[in-house]
Amino acid sequence: MEKEFGPFHVTYRLNMYSMSYGMIYPNPATNKWRLLAIRKSKFNNWMCLLYHKEEPTSQILALINKDYASFNQLPESYKPLVRGYVKNTRFYQNIWIACVLMILSTFVLTASVMNICETLFSSEPKRHMIYDVRLPIDRPGAQFETPYFEILYIYMLYIAAVYTINFTGYDGFMIACVYHACLRIELFCKYVHDAMDYEGDELRKRLGEAVNHHCETFKLIEKCESSFNFYLGLVYVVVTTELCLCLYLVMEGFEFDYKFSSFSIGTILHIYVPCLVAEKLKSVCENASDLIYCCGWENNYDLSMRKFIPYMMARAQKPVAMKALGLITFEMSLFASTMKTAYSMYTIIKTQ
Repeated sequence: MEKEFGPFHVTYRLNMYSMSYGMIYPNPATNKWRLLAIRKSKFNNWMCLLYHKEEPTSQILALINKDYASFNQLPESYKPLVRGYVKNTRFYQNIWIACVLMILSTFVLTASVMNICETLFSSEPKRHMIYDVRLPIDRPGAQFETPYFEILYIYMLYIAAVYTINFTGYDGFMIACVYHACLRIELFCKYVHDAMDYEGDELRKRLGEAVNHHCETFKLIEKCESSFNFYLGLVYVVVTTELCLCLYLVMEGFEFDYKFSSFSIGTILHIYVPCLVAEKLKSVCENASDLIYCCGWENNYDLSMRKFIPYMMARAQKPVAMKALGLITFEMSLFASTMKTAYSMYTIIKTQ
C-alpha cells in the first residue's frame, strides 16, 4: 500500500532540487564536494552557512523524515491537520519560488529580448547588460565590446542562476522547518485532547507521550533558531539598507525603471516572508495553552491528570520566537519597524 506522507525529499521535491543543485542539502556524503565548491565559488554564502550549521539542520531533516513516516500510522482524524500543513508549506514555498523567478528573470529576459530585437531590427545594434557593470580598469563602454560583453553576459547568467537556486532552496527549507514545528505543536494539543477519553494508566501513558512530543518540539524550535539565526540577522541588515537605497532612487527624481521596481518588491518580500512564518510559529505556540485548557479535562476525574494539566499549560505559555543573532525577534511588528527604519534612513540621507 502506497504511503500518503513521504520523507522531505519526496514531500517537498522542488525545495529538495533547489537545495541539491545549490549544494546546500545537509548530506554528510557530499561534504568534500561542498568544501571544494566553497573554495572555488565566490557566491558561497548559503553553502558556508549550511556547512557550518550542518549538524542542527541534519537533525531537523532527520526529525522531519521520522515524523512524516509516523504520520502514516496516525488515526484518520489527525491526517487532515497534517495534509493542511503540507499543503500550506508547499503553497508558501511555491509562492516564494515564483517571486524569486519573477524578480531575477525580469533582468535576464529584459536584456535578452532587447539584445535580440536590436540584432534583428536595428542597423546599429546596441548591446544591453543583464546588470549594469563598468570595468574599473578600462575606458567607459568597454564592457559592451567583444569579448568582454560575451564573457560578462555568461557570467551574469551564472550569477542569476546561483541566486535563484540558493534563495529558493534556503528560504524554502526555512519555511518547511518552521511550519513543521507549528504542526507538531498542534498535534501535541490534539494528543492531549484525545487522551481525555481514557482513564488510569492509559491516560497517563498518553499524556506522557504527548509531553515527550512537546519537549521534542521545543528542541526542534531551538535547532531552527540555531540554524537560521545568522541568516535572518544578515537578511535584516541587508534588507534595511537596500530599502533605504530603493526609496532614495525612486523618490529623488530618477526615471521609472520596472526592473528596479521589481527588485524593490523582492527586497520587501525577503523580509516579509520570514516575518510571516515566524509570526505563525509564535501565534500557534501562544494558542497552545488555551487549546490544552479546552481539552475537556473537567469531564475526567483522574486526580493525577488534573494536577498535571496546569504544568502543561504553564510550559506551553513559555514565549517562543525566531530570533536573529539572538537579539532581533522576527514577527510582523519587525516587518513594520523595518519599513519605518528604512524610511528614517532615507530621510537622513535626503537631508544631508
